[in-house]
Amino acid sequence: MAMIVPLLLSTLVIPVKDQASAFNVQAETIGAVYYDPRGVSTVLHIYSDGTSIKSLSDISQVPSDARWVTFMVIYMEGAEIYYSRDGVTTEKKKISSWNEIPADVKWLTLSNFDGSFSENQLISNQQYTYSVDGVNVLSGPEVPANALWATLSYYTTTWAGEGRALNYSRSRETYTLNVDPIRSASIRSNGADPTYAKAGDEVTLRITSLPSRRLTGLSIAGQAVTASSNADLTESWATVTLGPSTPEGIIDFLVEYEDGSQGRTLTATTDGSSVLFDNTPPSVTLTPSTSDWTQDNVIINVQSQDLGSGIQVEKWAEGRLDAAYFRSGGNLASGKVITAYQNGWYTWYAKDRAGNETVQSIEIANIDRIAPSLNLSSSPTDWTSVVTISADAVDHESGIYFTHWAPGVQPVSFFKNRRGNFFRGSFNVTSNGDYTVYAEDYAGNAATRQIAIHNLDDIPPAISWTPSTIEPTAKDVVITVDVSDQESGVDIVKWAAGQQQASYFATGGTEVQGANFAVSENGLYTIYARDKAGNEQLETVEITNIYNNGSSLQLSLGNPGWTNMPVRIQLDITGNGSGISVQKWAYGQRDSQYFENEGTLLAGTSFTVDSNGMYSVYIKDNAGYEDVAVIEVTRIDREEPVILEPILTPDTWTNQSVEVKADATDNSGMVSRMKWAPGVQDDVYFQQGGGKPFQDVFLVDINGDYTIYAEDAAGNGSVRGLKVNNIDVQLPIVHLQISTDLPTNENVTVMADVYGTLSPIAAMKWAPGQRSISYFGTQGTEFDGGFEAELNGWYTIYAESAAGNKQIEMIEIHNIFKDKPVIQLAASPTVPTKDNVTVTASVYAPNPIVDRKLAYGQLDKAYFSHGGDLWSDQLEVHDNGWITYYVRDHAGNEALKQLEITNIDREKPVITLLGDASITIVQHTDFVDPGAVASDNMDGDVTDRIQVTGQVDSSKPGQYILQYSVTDRAGNEAEEVIRTVTVTPLPDKGDSEWPNPWPGSGGTWSGPPAADKGEGDGGTKVPIPGKGTEETPPEPTVPDAGKEPMALHDISGHWAEVAIRALYDRELVKGYPDGTYKPDLPVTRAEFVTLLVRSLQLDGEGKAPFTDSADHWASSAINAAVEHGIVEGYSSRAFGPNDPITREQMAVMLSRSGQQAGILSRDSDPGELSFKDQSSISAWAREHVSALIDSRMMNGYPNDRFLPQGYATRAEVAAVIYRFILTQEHRK
Repeated sequence: MAMIVPLLLSTLVIPVKDQASAFNVQAETIGAVYYDPRGVSTVLHIYSDGTSIKSLSDISQVPSDARWVTFMVIYMEGAEIYYSRDGVTTEKKKISSWNEIPADVKWLTLSNFDGSFSENQLISNQQYTYSVDGVNVLSGPEVPANALWATLSYYTTTWAGEGRALNYSRSRETYTLNVDPIRSASIRSNGADPTYAKAGDEVTLRITSLPSRRLTGLSIAGQAVTASSNADLTESWATVTLGPSTPEGIIDFLVEYEDGSQGRTLTATTDGSSVLFDNTPPSVTLTPSTSDWTQDNVIINVQSQDLGSGIQVEKWAEGRLDAAYFRSGGNLASGKVITAYQNGWYTWYAKDRAGNETVQSIEIANIDRIAPSLNLSSSPTDWTSVVTISADAVDHESGIYFTHWAPGVQPVSFFKNRRGNFFRGSFNVTSNGDYTVYAEDYAGNAATRQIAIHNLDDIPPAISWTPSTIEPTAKDVVITVDVSDQESGVDIVKWAAGQQQASYFATGGTEVQGANFAVSENGLYTIYARDKAGNEQLETVEITNIYNNGSSLQLSLGNPGWTNMPVRIQLDITGNGSGISVQKWAYGQRDSQYFENEGTLLAGTSFTVDSNGMYSVYIKDNAGYEDVAVIEVTRIDREEPVILEPILTPDTWTNQSVEVKADATDNSGMVSRMKWAPGVQDDVYFQQGGGKPFQDVFLVDINGDYTIYAEDAAGNGSVRGLKVNNIDVQLPIVHLQISTDLPTNENVTVMADVYGTLSPIAAMKWAPGQRSISYFGTQGTEFDGGFEAELNGWYTIYAESAAGNKQIEMIEIHNIFKDKPVIQLAASPTVPTKDNVTVTASVYAPNPIVDRKLAYGQLDKAYFSHGGDLWSDQLEVHDNGWITYYVRDHAGNEALKQLEITNIDREKPVITLLGDASITIVQHTDFVDPGAVASDNMDGDVTDRIQVTGQVDSSKPGQYILQYSVTDRAGNEAEEVIRTVTVTPLPDKGDSEWPNPWPGSGGTWSGPPAADKGEGDGGTKVPIPGKGTEETPPEPTVPDAGKEPMALHDISGHWAEVAIRALYDRELVKGYPDGTYKPDLPVTRAEFVTLLVRSLQLDGEGKAPFTDSADHWASSAINAAVEHGIVEGYSSRAFGPNDPITREQMAVMLSRSGQQAGILSRDSDPGELSFKDQSSISAWAREHVSALIDSRMMNGYPNDRFLPQGYATRAEVAAVIYRFILTQEHRK
């Protein structure tokens, strides 16, 4: 070993034995870890397709899209990976999960991990093997970034306290890796920026490759070119010149090459480089901030863009300039604007990264800073009421924008913000004084001028008037007018009827002659005056004292309806406005002449009368007009109405309200309202608001006196009394008692006493059960005083009075005992046994038991009247036969139950050897065991249960013992039969030794012991195909160091092969002596529990209560599983260790183990199952099966079934245990 280490620490060049083409490279990785001086461990393999990490089940079947392959250990403690992303630099990264491994790297290998596989011993002295050309294989402490593949190939560590070193020659696996011979490709231009080009620029493509590749064609931007190469053909390059016809965009290229006989193409660079061909100059748009006239600077906004290579430089200058100017002149743009301070031309320049140039010019001509000129004049110059002021405003630049004027002398600032009055050319004023005119051009420049006005008369004439009278009159009213004017003098005075405007008098109206005019109608009149300056004045006159019509009278009754009170007669006078001077009234129909000297003077608008008849009213107004109106009074009534005899419905007993029907008559023919009230009342009570109104009928719900009241339309009222005594609302009272409350097997008499109602009891019924009152509407049994109850339970008694009041009362009878006791028997176990059988007895009895007995044999009830033994709840039965159990309750009810015991078997099975009991073979000759047969008195042929202990090593001379044993279902063991096999040595052929295929070089296997080992010493369990195993003989001895484990040749290609081999490598499962695994054989409950306990590394100090596993080889594992809550057993005393385990039993144990290990939550909510046979899954297993399906530790079958009662096979057990271990290790 000391000679090997220095050699590995130096860089070696190791020739490949079978040199492959660069396209198919022979790469290496660790297939399994083999240590010197001893120790071996399996590993996993993963690979990347460039986008995701995937697992690899067979290193010889690497997918064609794999970029790299590496080994990976299950224990991730201290794991570190070594890789290169770009082929230029390398990286190392610690990881705790496969999810942290990058998928897009060029090569990758595991560089550190726990070399002791769970003892936290990291590796050191790492060496790596790699290849950079696919031909030569090199080794060293580092891997160059441009390697094609790499793998860890040497390290040291400590395992179980012993120094270990990787034996790479034994651990190495080779695999085929597809590698592109072109290793790099890049493209550049000779422009200022190598990533852009324009017409006339050159573009160069460079590639590096493995020597094995041969270029067959090359084109750049659609042009075929010839490539140049270096001497060793590992680097090639080609250049093209781009023209105007070259399509814009990313320059494409095509490299055609061969690798051996295979043709390939390359169209993309490996470093991401590219050249963008851009032959279009940038676009530039110039927009002024305003096209309107302005005094301010104009901002020129610039919009520039280049959709190809992008803009690199932008400048501007005053004037109309070309691109040549800006190559050395101009102002660098600090933003996207130009500020124009004066009118003139401005130019913007832009150049893109490819060198294309653009200039754009714009003329600014809207800046104006000169104020306009302004001249004013006025007309007329004589006296006038309106003067027109004219303004002549001129602006030679932007032009006049608007003109305003304002009274007084105003500054320019006054008119800013559009104050003043807008006008065009001229405006009118009506007041003397100074006026200011303002003019502003479109750029905002302004000027003002003032003018004074003195020839305006703006005071209108003054008008006053006086009517000839203001008293009421039937004659015309004369209006006298007085008009005066202070300045220019009165020109004309007019009047017109109605309220008129001044414009009306331009052509209308009547001129006032003299100083007055006359009117004959009430209404509005307008007086108009105008002075010589044209000022106008109006005055409105209202005349209201001319009366041409008389007043009128209408009469109405204050109460037109019936009444027993005086009636008020109401006057409704329509006057003419002059006022009423006289009002009178008189009884009878009278004319106006009558009232000259007769009649009663009336003050106000109404008077009252207290008798029917005709009445007349007279009025006279201040203008002398008269009017008479007549009205008749007919509805004064003081006679009381008559109340008829009331009618009661019903008039027999009732528990409802009684309807009272009442009516009344009156001389007026109309009864206006009727009321009623409880008790004896008078009419004053009702007239003061008492009582309740009704129409035709009213309801009463209490017996007693009542009063009815009637009132006619005139308000006359009368009363009448009545008595109600047929209402009964009292519920019956039901009192129940029974004939006896002592236990009895006879009927019990129930007696009912009903009372408490006003009306007599009309019906009595009873019914069994707890019933409602509605039940007895159509059902129930009538009785008188009492009835007999035959059974225990509730009874309901119903009573109803003549008034219909109903009541129920319930009573529970619980002292009738007619049911017999029931005996239940159960034997355990029910399967064949060599031990005693326990019979458990229980009794269900509604009545107290006074006698309990049992006896052996089939006996009748009469026997137990004088015979029988004492009762036992648990009876130990020693022999097969009948047992009879007997009970009797205190009422004399008897019960009998018999049970036959037939499963006690204490006879041993018998083994008969097939072939000779002593066999001799020659060294290195295959030995085949002839076998044996076995039979049992109860089980019959038990050959498939024979267990063979011992093995024959035909490679070593000596004497070997095979021991045959069998146990029947009752546990009886046959007398052991022995076969002796003697291996005689080969004839002497020298000192050569038989080859040793064992992968290690000494030491023992690490990890937990195998799941199918027993607890004794010596021998190996050899299951017989068919029904699985029932017991494991003593544990086999550890194989000698250097002995190769069996190949398990019957699992190749099996769906569970990976899991079986993984557990086999961990020594959790073993094969059979013939080199098979027999994956389809069933597994017993003891075997599965042992495998679970050892996988979890559980210890237990308690002792399980199961009587059938106390001395079993797996009792320690069963005890530990019970202590940790993984198993419970069939019952408190039976576990069934040798029974084949069903799939649902396996799921329950595995689920509880997952909870114990912390990889399944105890509080999780498992999903719904969707198997076609899910209804067959036992209720106690359903939740556990769902949890295992959710976690993917168990699956269903392809036909969408779970087969919960199907036996779990050795393959299925290996698969679920392997998934369990992987999940557990991943969680750690």
